[in-house]
Amino acid sequence: MYVAVSHNITAIKVDVKSSLLLCQLIVHTALKTSNRKIDLPPETEASWVEQFVRSQIVQH
Repeated sequence: MYVAVSHNITAIKVDVKSSLLLCQLIVHTALKTSNRKIDLPPETEASWVEQFVRSQIVQH
């Protein structure tokens, strides 16, 4: 799995363990919302994941 960070034109290789961690972080984030899910407009999923990776993983 590769996550492309378009603004930096950088590709980050993500192994299976990291993929599972990313999924757990997304589920945890969803469970913290009032409706316990993340609602995204159609065709915004990739940019949402990119921003999520930046804010939750790269910056920490």
